[in-house]
Amino acid sequence: MEEQEYFFVHHGIPVPFGALSDGYRAYLGWVTDLLYNMNLGCPPETKLRDLRGVVLVDEIDLHLHPEWQRQVVPTLSKVLPNLQFVLSTHSPIVAGTLSSKNIFVLEMDDSGASMVRQLEESIHGLNADQVLVSPYFNLMTSRAPDTVDGLRELSKRAMEGDRDAALSFLEQLAGGSEVKPGR
Repeated sequence: MEEQEYFFVHHGIPVPFGALSDGYRAYLGWVTDLLYNMNLGCPPETKLRDLRGVVLVDEIDLHLHPEWQRQVVPTLSKVLPNLQFVLSTHSPIVAGTLSSKNIFVLEMDDSGASMVRQLEESIHGLNADQVLVSPYFNLMTSRAPDTVDGLRELSKRAMEGDRDAALSFLEQLAGGSEVKPGR
């Protein structure tokens, strides 16, 4: 702390709190708030890691770099093993760090009411694309919509015998470069 302002060492350089990225500030903010409130209710001489309770965190991945998304849940469960965390996320990276027994999916039924479901399919350790096309996210693909449209067009032309379209289709699938339907 310098002159009433907190500084954090980032890559060896002291940085004021306000100059940190949104991700750092958001993460530090809720973790600090959690620790502060745990400390208020903590009996004297009790270690924070020995406290029991339930912690709700909405959108745990908000503003977090993908590397932090990979580590946030395992780190919390290791550092605070006696707390039960109930987290929401739309991040396939965060979801991929969990076992299926720890994932509950909220879905809307035909009447508009929310239902809680638990799926048996394991996504732990899968990459983000694999998680996105799993039943947990139900996407057909993670590709950009215009890319999908271009691939459909190339596929259609390839099925009609256009060899250049077939080659371009395969190049797009393998290389991920921009689809050029007119090619």
